[in-house]
Amino acid sequence: MESVKLRVLVLSAVLFACLWLVGTSPARASAYTPPVPEDLSPLSWTQAFDSLCTKMAGEYAFTDWRSIDFPGLRAKYRPIVERAENDGDETAYYLALRAFTQEFQDGHVYLAPWGDEPAAIMETTEERLAGGGFGLIATRVSGGGVIASWVDPDGPAAQAGMKVGARLLFWNGLPIQAALARASAVLGPSAATQYRVGYEKARFFVRAPIGGLRTVVYRNPRECTSVSAILQAVADGGETLNMTDDRSVYYLGLPDEAVEHWILPGGIGYVRLYIEEDLPLAGDGPRTSTLELFRAAMADFISAGVSGIVLDVRNNAGGSDLMATQILGSFYAARTIYEYQNFRLPGTDHFEIWVGDDFGDFDRPGEALWIEPAPQVYAGPVVCLANNGTISNGEGLAMGIKNLPNGRLVGMESTNGSFGLAGDMALMPLGFIVKWPFGQSLDRFRRVQIDSRMGKGGVTPEVWVPWTARNAIALYAGEDVVLKAGLAELAQMRR
Repeated sequence: MESVKLRVLVLSAVLFACLWLVGTSPARASAYTPPVPEDLSPLSWTQAFDSLCTKMAGEYAFTDWRSIDFPGLRAKYRPIVERAENDGDETAYYLALRAFTQEFQDGHVYLAPWGDEPAAIMETTEERLAGGGFGLIATRVSGGGVIASWVDPDGPAAQAGMKVGARLLFWNGLPIQAALARASAVLGPSAATQYRVGYEKARFFVRAPIGGLRTVVYRNPRECTSVSAILQAVADGGETLNMTDDRSVYYLGLPDEAVEHWILPGGIGYVRLYIEEDLPLAGDGPRTSTLELFRAAMADFISAGVSGIVLDVRNNAGGSDLMATQILGSFYAARTIYEYQNFRLPGTDHFEIWVGDDFGDFDRPGEALWIEPAPQVYAGPVVCLANNGTISNGEGLAMGIKNLPNGRLVGMESTNGSFGLAGDMALMPLGFIVKWPFGQSLDRFRRVQIDSRMGKGGVTPEVWVPWTARNAIALYAGEDVVLKAGLAELAQMRR
């Protein structure tokens, strides 16, 4: 369920983005001028949706890359919004906006609440549609099967005899794969890849309104006989949704500091990086320098003579492009291109490459953003851990380590596949905010990098940790199977 803490984090992130855009007006007319947020909330729901489509069509950075049909999307969702407005149905309006943003298959295109009213609508809708659970987590495993990777000992599934590792065969009268295909992921986050769509469907198809009935046919491990049972959804506080929530730390909860580090047994340096911004994001109080914390961790590792480093960017929320390059500078001995920032000129189909200065002014046309070697560079083996919750510049860090001759990327899936330069926004009626990117990240050959296309994208691991039944069960039992694999790979690299 959407907690108060979560709502505060989302609102802080959106507020920060608004302040950043206001503060980055170009210093002179010849510089790039980014689009500015627009308040559409005084309009009717339908008028606001029309204006949103017009604004996004003139600014979205990946219309051609992702083959976005704005007239088609407008024709598809406008009648739904109009009907919701005529009926005064706030839930239908919210779900229409949510489904609309998910059509872009871009983690940077999403809906967020601004204030208590939209947050309450979101929370109430999730409670009404998916507030009940059956006491199990369903996981798609290697080979195409679906298992119960976690079973609540006191939940409906366990009471029906289901055990951890049970193979799900039928759900509500449908073969399990057909049931998954039919499942709705509209309450999940915007998914940039088909992997993420499937992941979200598996999360939500074992949810239902409290009291809802579902039939299941399953077979327990080491048993030959299939069992059929009727399960009734019970209120569980969204337990299985919380356990499987794989978004960035913007949603999971920002820590007090963006960097944690220690030395593991065997002399391995471990550093967890949550975000490429100084924390806290908002407020008038002092902010802790994330870059200083990271470089202090690297200095500790180098001083201690570690034999390898694990850089953990799982669920990393991204942030500053410049800070990402400065962090990667601790591993790069030579100056290396990170990206070209390719911005769409608002209201046109044209793009221009610009780099901003330290004050947020876009005044360097045609230049690349470079990784510059840090004062102290670690030259030993480094393993990066990432997941699909690693988004934006977190993905850039994964890419940067993977590109090193002494670096490896380890994970169970690709990163999010949403690397565009975010982003503009519009405030909609009832206090919902829609956000989207207006720039692309290009590689040294000036090709779009990392952003998904046709459901595929992100940075792919070199060392895959497969979604086997054993790994899935261990994961939800609290074992860090990805870190374990990363340490094993590091041991191989050190030989």
